[in-house]
Formats: sequence, C-alpha cells, structure tokens
Amino acid sequence: MDYPVHYERRVRFSDSDAQGIVFNGNYLTYFDDTITDYFDALGIVWSDLNERGYDMVLGRAEIDFRSAGQIGETLITGARVVQIGTSSVVFELHTWESESGRTVVRGKEIQVMLDHTTFEKTAVPDWFIEAVERLQGGPVPRKEAR
Repeated sequence: MDYPVHYERRVRFSDSDAQGIVFNGNYLTYFDDTITDYFDALGIVWSDLNERGYDMVLGRAEIDFRSAGQIGETLITGARVVQIGTSSVVFELHTWESESGRTVVRGKEIQVMLDHTTFEKTAVPDWFIEAVERLQGGPVPRKEAR
C-alpha cells in the first residue's frame, strides 16, 4: 500500500543549518505536519478528538537519515498507520525529494492515546480504528497487550 496522505514542503532558508541542508530536527516538524494532514484526511479535527474525551501524544520517534534535503528542493512526506496497539498508533513516515524520488529520511512515530481529562493511557477507540482502515482501504495489523 502506498501512503494515503502526502505533505509537501519546499525547503526554505529557515529550514536549513549552516551546511545549507535541512536541520535534522525539522524532520520531526515535517512528520508532525504530515500527521496533522493525516487526521484531516480521517475527518477528525483535533478538537473533536478532545471533545470525545481523547488526546494523543508522541511516545517515540525514530528517524533514519538517507540523504540531505537542500534549500529549494520540494520534499514530500508520506504517512500511513502500520500497527495499532491497545493504546498506541504506529505511523510510518517517508520523506523523499519530489523531482528525483530520492529518499531523504524514513521514520516511525508511536503516538499514544490518552484520556483527555486524566492524561492516562486509554484504549484506541473503535471509531478511530474504523476511520484509519477506511482511509487506508483495509485492516491495520494489531499488536496485543503484553
């Protein structure tokens, strides 16, 4: 399956470091923007998530750097959910340069579902899972609690 959501960003001077390449920490911002667009594609506005009693926070992030994004390039980041746990949602993210298709970074984020009031972990709700599977066109693997 391809990535159901794509975020496009033209690399600006403010994205770069002294070497003229994208500062490594900015890829997490690109990932965050892509996941925001993923929620939009699900039809779930963040305030709706909160009104239903849920919140979601980043529990873990991984980035594998493959090549340097440079000023003036257009980078595209794709996102998909690759696994759903009891209280977690695992996003796979892939950023590539649009013209050449060159992979720039690959990453993974584990987002944790919380109770909006207590900020305690809570089960990923069925309506969220159903929205993800509708967007991605099929079932998402589950990880059982240990």
